[in-house]
Amino acid sequence: IDILADPDRYASHRPAANGNTLPIVVYNGLSWARTDVVRFKPPVGHAHVTAIRTSAGDRVPFDVDASGNVIFIAKGIPSMGYATFEVLTGPGKVVSTLKSLPGRSAENARFAVQLNTDGTIRSIRDKQANRELVNTKGERQFNDLLRVEGSDASAVSYPVAPRIAVKKGAQMTEITVLRERSSFPLSRITIYDGLDRVDLRNELDPKAIPFPGGSGNWSDSYYFAFPFNLSNDGLKVMRGGQRYFDRLPDDYL
Repeated sequence: IDILADPDRYASHRPAANGNTLPIVVYNGLSWARTDVVRFKPPVGHAHVTAIRTSAGDRVPFDVDASGNVIFIAKGIPSMGYATFEVLTGPGKVVSTLKSLPGRSAENARFAVQLNTDGTIRSIRDKQANRELVNTKGERQFNDLLRVEGSDASAVSYPVAPRIAVKKGAQMTEITVLRERSSFPLSRITIYDGLDRVDLRNELDPKAIPFPGGSGNWSDSYYFAFPFNLSNDGLKVMRGGQRYFDRLPDDYL
């Protein structure tokens, strides 16, 4: 990436430095073309991003989160290749583009996501396929945290009722679930325009997880419940082992 970004030392002309324009190189080290999220913090103090353009001059929608990170979707980055973008900045304070919305749901052209009042996920609907992805009849709610003591399961306690916030920007919508004073303090569900997935990020607080033992080298087990709306006819679960994938239940007595 350093080589790609460095000007050619044999070039007869180098463009003059422009403090208001920043070059961005997005590299794809995978063996297939990739469209994905790019996140960066402007390296210029006392300035904010006013526009992002591709090398062809096309404008790219972007957002700024509460931490000042700029977020956009880089489309069709070639395998083992790169694309360049031009970031335009102007003087002024960085302000988030994400605006608060009421409710517990998020929606774009591809997905519609809805949460329960306790912060678990009630529905993820793929609008393009006209299909519900969440099994609403599962034993646990989607994205519920389960604590297992030996062979017995128990619910994780939340001293304070979860707080749910929805924020929408120019090309993304984000739902956050804040569970104060618990071992499961934060969930963040994000959907992006032009990206065919729902991003789910869960954060645990190891200091708040109870019952460590054996000089801290063992504890209870914790699992997230993801009851997807799948038929069990012919369904195979592949568990990643040390050397290969185990098939459930084929490879177990």
